Formats: sequence, C-alpha cells, structure tokens
Amino acid sequence: MEKEGKLANLRSEAEASNALAEEYEAKIKQLELESTSKDHELLSIQIRAKNLEDQLDKAEAQLQLTSAKYNEADLKAEEAERTVQKLEQELIDKEQHYEDILEKYTGAKAELDELARQFDEFNSIKADPYNNHIYQKTTKAPERNNQIEVETKKIVSQAQLINFLNIAFLPVNPNNEESYARKNLSMNDILSVAWKYSDIFSEKTAYGFEDIVSHSPRYQRFIQSLKDEGYHVIGYVRKSICEKDDDSRVRLLNLMCENLNNRSLVSKVFASVYCNANEPLLEGSTEI
Repeated sequence: MEKEGKLANLRSEAEASNALAEEYEAKIKQLELESTSKDHELLSIQIRAKNLEDQLDKAEAQLQLTSAKYNEADLKAEEAERTVQKLEQELIDKEQHYEDILEKYTGAKAELDELARQFDEFNSIKADPYNNHIYQKTTKAPERNNQIEVETKKIVSQAQLINFLNIAFLPVNPNNEESYARKNLSMNDILSVAWKYSDIFSEKTAYGFEDIVSHSPRYQRFIQSLKDEGYHVIGYVRKSICEKDDDSRVRLLNLMCENLNNRSLVSKVFASVYCNANEPLLEGSTEI
C-alpha cells in the first residue's frame, strides 16, 4: 500500500512535471516566435535605416551640388551685373559719340546742301542760256583828261567772245520775247556789236570775223564726217542729287539733251537723273 502511494505520488509529480514542461515548451516557442518577429522587425529597421542613410548621402551630395551651382550662379550673376554696368556705360558713351557725330553730320549736310543748291543754281543758269545769262565782270577805265571814271564791260578772250555771241545771237527762236527780238543780221551787224564789248577784232574785217564765228559749223561738219565713217556719237547729261522738283529736273535735262543734239549732232544721250559730280558713273541712275 505504501508503494502504491509512492507510485501515485510519482505519477502525479511526473504529470505535473510534464504539464510544466509543456507549459515551458509553449513559452519557449512563444519566445522563439517573438524573437523571430523581433529579428524580422530589426532587419526591417536596419534596411530602412540603410535606405535612410543612402537617402541622406544622396541628399547631402545633392545639397553640395546645389550649393556649388548656387555659388557658380551667384558668381555669374555678379559677373553679369558688372557686364551690364559696363555695357550701360558703353551705351552712354556710344550715344554721346553718336550725338556728336550726328551734330557734325547735320552741319556737314547743311553745308553740302548749300553747296549743292549753289551748284544746281549755277548748272541751271548754264543749262538754260536763253533765259539766264552770265555777264562778264565789269572793269573800271582809268581817268583820262579829267573825265569821270565809268564802268565798261570788257571781253578779253576769244572764248569769252564766242560765248557772248552764242548767247546774244541765236539761230533758233528761244521763245523769250523779253530778251530777244527776231531780226535778219549781216556779219557786219554782228561785228559792230562785238566791237562794243571787245577790241579783239578791232583790226578784223567782216570776212576775218566770219572765219572765227563759223567755227561751230566746221565742228558740226567734222562730227558729221565721223558719223559718215561709221562712228557713233553719244552724249551724256546729269543732274546732281538735290531738292529740285522733278519738273525742273526733267526740263533742264531735256534742254541739255537738245543742246547736245543741236550742237554736237549726237545719236544717243545717256542721262543720270540723280548723280553727283564726284560719284562714279556706273553707280548713277543711268538711262538712255
């Protein structure tokens, strides 16, 4: 009986020990599971920490790059500002230089326009001898025998005399009744007028005088002989660049063309409507 009681006690202790062992095994498994979970969580944290470290490194690298670019941009901005200040100063200097040049140009252009106007007025007089005459300068004769000093017109060269006769005596009607009258004149009549203004032919007769004034017909016969031999006689007229109206410009050009046709028997006339005297011929507005 005593042995059976001990066995029963042993069995109950063994069962208690088994139950405790199972309880501990369950706790161990629970702890292992918790440890595994903690390991996974730790690994996840480590991975996240590694990612954060990588991101931090990238952020620092990006920050350094951005800082370098910012510094470079700042330097460029300072350089650009200095360049702008320099360009603004250059612009001010250029504007001042331009104003000085413009002032000089305006003065020079005014002088040139005045010269062109005077030159065109002179050309207008030369191109229209029927209505505009150039007279010789007057000279004062010395006082003789207590006579009062008088002014006389003096023609001193043969060229001046021919120019005077070409203006005073015209072979065609100039349509200028205020200055000209139609008359039939002999060579003696013309010579008597020439004696009033020149003593070049004071010892010449009408025949000798005729030999001089007939130079133009001989010149035209020479031109005609050239044309008969096959030569082409051409002329050239031009008008300077100025503010003259187109009607006056065309009228003067036509008059010059008519003079070339009548005096030099030209076959063609080349005309530059706008061309200065110092301008190359090929750069003018040349027309036939």
